[in-house]
Amino acid sequence: MNYVTISPGVLRAKSDLGKIHYYSFGEFLRENCEIHEERDTIVSARFGIGNTDDSTGNLRYKYSDSILLDNLHDDIVVKLEKAISPIGKIKAILKIGPVNKLSDVSLIVNKRYYKIFKMKIENVIPPGILLKNATYLSLVHNGFIPLHSAAFAKDKNNGYIVMAPPNVGKTTTVLEAMRNGFYGLSEDISIANLKQKTVHAVPCTATQHHETRINKVLGPLSYFTASRFKTFGEEYKEQLIPKARIKGIFILEHGNSTIQELSPEEAFNRIILLNRDEFRWHSDMVLTAIQYYFPETRIGELEETMIHNLVTSIPVYLVKEKSPVKYFTSIGDAI
Repeated sequence: MNYVTISPGVLRAKSDLGKIHYYSFGEFLRENCEIHEERDTIVSARFGIGNTDDSTGNLRYKYSDSILLDNLHDDIVVKLEKAISPIGKIKAILKIGPVNKLSDVSLIVNKRYYKIFKMKIENVIPPGILLKNATYLSLVHNGFIPLHSAAFAKDKNNGYIVMAPPNVGKTTTVLEAMRNGFYGLSEDISIANLKQKTVHAVPCTATQHHETRINKVLGPLSYFTASRFKTFGEEYKEQLIPKARIKGIFILEHGNSTIQELSPEEAFNRIILLNRDEFRWHSDMVLTAIQYYFPETRIGELEETMIHNLVTSIPVYLVKEKSPVKYFTSIGDAI
C-alpha cells in the first residue's frame, strides 16, 4: 500500500491492514479520504504485522522485563516482548528516528498482538495506541501539537478549533458549520502549527460512526467486529480544506446558554487536560522507556510550552449550551 496523507504537509502513514484500532490520526488508511495531492510531509508512520524475532540484535538498555531498547543506525529501537498466559507472547518492534529529528515512525507487531489486543487489557495497550503515542512524540518534536479537537473555517483563511470533553458535541458543531456554508478541517483530531499559527486538517477519522446505536449495544465487542466506516474525508471531501490560520478556540460544555472569553491560565488548564485525555503518552511504558534513556526526546515541558504559546496568542472562549446542535449558533454569532 502507498502512503496516505493523513494531514496535508504534516503527517502521512501506510499499512496493509484494513484498520489500526485506536490510531486516532486515522484508523482507516484509505487514499480516497485524502483532501490534498501534496505527498511531502514532516512525519511518516508505518504499521504492519511481521517478523519481530531477533531482528534488532543485542539491545543495551532494559527498562522492564518486557522492554529493551537502544540507538541503532541513527534510530531509537524498542523491542516489546511479553508473555500473556494462556495466549502466548505478544511482540512488537518500534523504531523512531533519526534521533535528532524523530520524523520517521515504524511499528511491526506479531499477529497475536494485533488480533487480540483491540483494547487495553491490564497494562498492555493496543498497537494503535502505541503507534499514536509515537506519532504524537514525533509531531511535537517537529513543532506541531496534535489537539483532541474538531476544526472548521469561515473561509479558506480563517479557522476555528473546537475542543470539548468526550461526547459533548465537537463533531456535531463542525457538521453544523458545514451545513451553514463553512469549510471543514477535522472532526476529532486537529494538528496546530505554532510557528505559522495554522490548524491542519485530519480527515481520515471516523469518530461519528463509533457512536452508532449498534456499537453502543455491542460495547467493547464492537472492536472485534468487521467494520468499514466512511471517514470524515470520504463523506465530506468537497467541503474540506487542508489548513487555515487559527483565529479562535472554542471549548464546549453542557449548561445554560453563555459564551465568555477565558484567561490564558484557565484556557491552558482546560486544554491540556482535554488533550491528555486523548494523548496518554505519559502512561505508556514504551514512551516512558524511550524518554528515560533518551532525555532529548522528552516532551512534557515542550508540550506545555506549546499549549501555553497557543492560548497566549489565540483567544479562547467557553461556550455553554444545553443542546449540541446549538453550539454552532453561539459560535457563529461570535465570529
